[in-house]
Order: sequence, then structure tokens, then C-alpha cells
Amino acid sequence: MNVSYPILSTGRGGHPRLVAKAWPADCYGPVPDAQAQRHWSAALDQYQQAATDCEAGVAGKNQALITKVGTDSHIASGDLDLATARIMRIINGAA
Repeated sequence: MNVSYPILSTGRGGHPRLVAKAWPADCYGPVPDAQAQRHWSAALDQYQQAATDCEAGVAGKNQALITKVGTDSHIASGDLDLATARIMRIINGAA
């Protein structure tokens, strides 16, 4: 799975433009805890969806898709928080 995430960069004429960068998250093995892995994978999927929606929304001037990016990112952040919390519980011996 390759994950894209949006980055604003300076395009022609100094105007910001959206660039999708691929992050080869699949080059690493899975998180060695099934629960943490589920949250991590869900977060990556949501960030991918946010990037896709963002690019399509900007290209098509589609306000609904651009607005959806915030929702996608919020869900991804929640999953990332859950993965991190699970890993911290394991590290602290409270799993």
C-alpha cells in the first residue's frame, strides 16, 4: 500500500499548489500487535482518502470534497491516536 498525503508547495508563479507525495508505508512490516496494526492501517487508509479528496476537490473546484478532507483527516488522526495509545500501553506493561 502506498500512502499519499497532500503537501502545499510553491508552483509556477509562486502560487501554492497541491502535490501528492507517495509514502511507501508498505516497505515496513506490520505493527507487531494486531490491535495497533488495525488502527495504524485505518489511519493510513484515511490519510490516503484525504489526499485523494483534496486533489480531486482542488482540481474540480469541488467544495464538498475539500470539506471532506477535514473529516477524513480527523478520522485518521483519531485512529493514529488509538494506535499510539495501544503501543504506549504495551511499552508501559499495561497491555
